[in-house]
Amino acid sequence: RDIFEFEVEWAAQSIEGGEFSDSSVFQGPVFTFVVRGFSTLESTLDHYFSPKIIEDGSGVRVRTTRRFRRLPQVLQWYLKRGDYDCCTGLCGLTDTYLGFPRQLDMNKYCEGSGVYNLYGVMVESDEYYWSYIRPEMEGDQGQWYRFDDRESTTC
Repeated sequence: RDIFEFEVEWAAQSIEGGEFSDSSVFQGPVFTFVVRGFSTLESTLDHYFSPKIIEDGSGVRVRTTRRFRRLPQVLQWYLKRGDYDCCTGLCGLTDTYLGFPRQLDMNKYCEGSGVYNLYGVMVESDEYYWSYIRPEMEGDQGQWYRFDDRESTTC
C-alpha cells in the first residue's frame, strides 16, 4: 500500500447563495487526468490542484479543491490525451508534446512528500505501446532505452 497507493481528497464548499458542502476521497495505485491543452506535467498538476470557483446555474457559487492526502513511494500517472464531450458525443485526441521533468518536487501538492525521480514512461499510439526506461545503476550515464513489441534500442 505504501509503495503504490495514493489518496486524493476533493472538497466543495458554497461561498455565496446557499449552504452546500461535500467531500470525497479517492484511493488507488494510478492517478488519472486529462493532459489535453497543457504543455508540461507541472502545468497540468497546477491546474488540477488549484482551487476553482464554479456556479451551479441557480446562483450558488462553490469553491472546489483537490489535494493529495498521501502519496506513495512510486508515483504512477495515467495521462489521458483525449476527452469525451457528452454534449456533442465527440471524442478528441491530442498529439501535442507534453514535457516531463527529470525530478518533480511534489511538496507543492502534498506537504512533506519530497522529490520524485522519473524512471520510465509508457506511450500508447494507435493501439500500440512502447516504453522508455532509464534505470539508475552503477556507472549509469543517464541513458534512456526504448522497448516495444519487436526490439529494444538506446535513445
